[in-house]
Amino acid sequence: MARASWRTAVQIGVGAGMAVAAVVVVALLLRHQSPSASRQAAAAPSRSAPAAPAAAPSAPAPGAAAAASCVAAVAQANLSLSQATAVERALVEHTAVMSQLLAGHITPQEALNTGMISLIHGAAYSAQFEAAYADYRAVRLRCGLAGQPPGPVPPGACVRAVQAADVSFLPAFGIDVALAAHTQVMDRLLAGQITPVQALNQGEVSLVQGAADAAKFDLAYQAYLRVLRQCQLPTPAGGASPTG
Repeated sequence: MARASWRTAVQIGVGAGMAVAAVVVVALLLRHQSPSASRQAAAAPSRSAPAAPAAAPSAPAPGAAAAASCVAAVAQANLSLSQATAVERALVEHTAVMSQLLAGHITPQEALNTGMISLIHGAAYSAQFEAAYADYRAVRLRCGLAGQPPGPVPPGACVRAVQAADVSFLPAFGIDVALAAHTQVMDRLLAGQITPVQALNQGEVSLVQGAADAAKFDLAYQAYLRVLRQCQLPTPAGGASPTG
């Protein structure tokens, strides 16, 4: 038994010695590796995982386009309604001149000379008002209010402001039409086609109608301004209407 144990121990020692020798040989080989092989190993590209694709842009929130269009429509409505107040102012000024004539405070010639100034200004304001209103209509069609349900529009769009503007435009066009009708009467007077008395009689109809539309416009316009303040949106240049 003692001899067998000694033999086994020798075999184990020899095996361990061979394993150590093998480790030493591998270490020497790695130490004497050629510089070119080292450089090639260093230059070899690392095989990292491919980069994740860029995330696709998120789609706009429902109603965001309509909201932007509504805000743009309000801005265009402000521009148009500010011109409407200028048309109303011209009509009010001309009506005051005709009232002075009827009261006998000025002569027909003085009324004609003074009154034509407001009519000329009113015609220029009228053209600007109608052009601005056409632009408003074009923007408003993209606001979801062109005879179709507005759909999911964020509260920031404040569609109520656009609806209030529409209400204001109805009497505003009444003023515009009344001023144009009265201007035609004055043009016929200047051309000698009618007498001053006839001009007063014919022109009174348009002035009365214009005054009625101006009262309606003042109420609607004031309501529009209140909605703008509630929605924290800009108000038109010039503020309130001439008679509001």
